[in-house]
Amino acid sequence: MVIRSYKSRKSGSKKSRSADKKNHNHNDNVSTGPKYGFFQKMSNAIKRQSIFKGDTVVIRPGQRIDDPFEMLVAYAISRYRQEFDSVRDQCTFNTNLKTSEQVFKQQITWFVYARIRPATGITIAKEFVQNNDVPKELAKVFLQTTKLFSDHFKVIKHNKRDIVVYGMRKRKEYNVVSNNPSMYPIGCMIEGHIHPYYGKYKFCGITTATMF
Repeated sequence: MVIRSYKSRKSGSKKSRSADKKNHNHNDNVSTGPKYGFFQKMSNAIKRQSIFKGDTVVIRPGQRIDDPFEMLVAYAISRYRQEFDSVRDQCTFNTNLKTSEQVFKQQITWFVYARIRPATGITIAKEFVQNNDVPKELAKVFLQTTKLFSDHFKVIKHNKRDIVVYGMRKRKEYNVVSNNPSMYPIGCMIEGHIHPYYGKYKFCGITTATMF
């Protein structure tokens, strides 16, 4: 595996009960943004494709990754795969999901965005930004996840491409960005995590929506 990464600042070197319950993929909730390649673009580079293969991650030689979430996962797996395997069962996100693929993606999402590494005292997302020359806008996306929190949210209305939810614990309304608001019917309850996102909020991980 050949990793270009961003230039290092340190070294200077290069959740299912019924048919009414729906599981939503993290990638539906993460904007890909500008095209920032994490892996070196080689002369024999293969066609771009997801690094997620079932319930694991496969990174091929010469693969270029443009999706920010997959970019962060690639960074984490290339450095901390054994650590991830040893702590994945400690995931605090809902893992009562339908498939092993969903459980794996939920665990890796928790690992990079929510878990504080004892060795550094910060999340992998924040570490990635601190240790690499990440473009400003992409860094902002990653750092906004440091204010991640969970709640049980009730969908109270749709606002164009966004949904407006009410946090039952914090008793507060949030305007949440969604690529597909129709997946969250008005009145449904959502168990999940959100974080600030350019003046609004965004889901993180696989959310579980339930109609009563």
